[in-house]
Amino acid sequence: MAATQRVVISSLTDNVRTGDLVFFNQRCDSLLDAPRFAVVCAFRKYGLSHSGAGVFDHAGVVVRNPRTDVPWLLEGSSSAVRLTPFEERAMEAAKTASEVVLVRLETPRTPALEARAQGYVAELAGGERGGRTVSPSLAQLWRVYDGSARESRPPPAASGSADPLFGAALVAGLYARLGLVSREDGERQWTPLGLRSRAFGRCLRRGAKLHGEIHILQQSAR
Repeated sequence: MAATQRVVISSLTDNVRTGDLVFFNQRCDSLLDAPRFAVVCAFRKYGLSHSGAGVFDHAGVVVRNPRTDVPWLLEGSSSAVRLTPFEERAMEAAKTASEVVLVRLETPRTPALEARAQGYVAELAGGERGGRTVSPSLAQLWRVYDGSARESRPPPAASGSADPLFGAALVAGLYARLGLVSREDGERQWTPLGLRSRAFGRCLRRGAKLHGEIHILQQSAR
């Protein structure tokens, strides 16, 4: 990792806030421990003469600990809920992603909002999602890359089916807990691409806005 990139990450660590979103364009060769996902990733990103750029297939959300003032990144996948220091996760991404983008959330960070975020994290750490493995179907994996429905809200998720969608379910769930989207919208089958869409933006309440994309990482896809 270049020294200038380390400086950017360190600077962002001081400024990211609860609710800011981080999107990852994962390298398909980093997914070889999940062969079906690696194959779908390669086909959807490159199999149709695509460059693979801008195809974000994983998402996380910043939760800043109000007691220590350390920002963490909350992520979900088919097998675990993960909470990692923001700076550590951003540097780790240089080995697994070709692009990483930070999107700012514009909303007041009140003590009540921070407390609800901490409560959501605590529930996930002690609940079923913390240790339950879900095997996503090929249809679910395929939908992670479906950009055709980005202008409309996705359907509600059946019980447990949202877990494999690579971070998007936890992001939407946290936003619902914070009152930034309705409970119904928080339970929809969002994908990372869907969270970046105008459809998700229209769901935001209480004057909240997502804006100001910052590229944390941009390198050639492999």
